[in-house]
Amino acid sequence: MSLKKSLHPLEKGQVWQLGETRIEIVEVGKTLTHFKHFKTTNQKRVPVELKGIPIVQEYLKVNKAKLVQEAAKAATLLVK
Repeated sequence: MSLKKSLHPLEKGQVWQLGETRIEIVEVGKTLTHFKHFKTTNQKRVPVELKGIPIVQEYLKVNKAKLVQEAAKAATLLVK
């Protein structure tokens, strides 16, 4: 089974829960993704990390991540 079929595709704004830590997807490009890895629940300032999309997907799969917040596509659309 490939990673793309086993996980949701990475999208800007997603929040993944990994036990007591969480990952917030900041931006997704063609081959790389920018994300913040919060080690505690009340962390405020977390540096943005940059990794390849397959690496992040594998990390989420190995750590049995659960998607807790979907990407907010509707909020980014312009109302005409």
